[in-house]
Amino acid sequence: MSLGSTEALASAAPNESVFPSMSFRTRMIGFCICVGVGIFLQIIGLIMVGTLKFGTFAICNTLGIVLMVGASVFLMGPMKQLKRMFTKERLPATVILLAGIVLTLVMGLAVKSTILTIIFAALTWVAYLWYILSYIPFAQKCVKNLSLIHISEPTRRTPISYAVFCLKKKKKKKK
Repeated sequence: MSLGSTEALASAAPNESVFPSMSFRTRMIGFCICVGVGIFLQIIGLIMVGTLKFGTFAICNTLGIVLMVGASVFLMGPMKQLKRMFTKERLPATVILLAGIVLTLVMGLAVKSTILTIIFAALTWVAYLWYILSYIPFAQKCVKNLSLIHISEPTRRTPISYAVFCLKKKKKKKK
């Protein structure tokens, strides 16, 4: 699913959606509400870090991530969402995301380890962002290339633009 193909979403979603009687516009509103509430819960969670309530942070963080990931159920239905979560390109992000969710809750509520709760919450966020990038064509590849530039840039004697870097990299691959 690319983000620009709303027609494809509109035509595919009614048959597989949880809410087949809803119009595409209504399902988009449901999607946006879930994402909005998820972001709101993430902000509340960050406020809880400031007040040193890490159990509440873990709960808000987890509910926020689950709502944001689950929002696409409005668009494509639960079975299609699950199938797409476990495709080859999304599997690593999905596994890390699910493990991060569980470990954030365990560290925040049972173990009550502040640092581990924050580490696993951050890991969950990175996995979530990587998961989201998997839906945008070439986004993961672009991020990987950008990270390579930042790693190799300090070792260069002269600065070069990203376009020149890509051209040089492409030339090396052809040889």
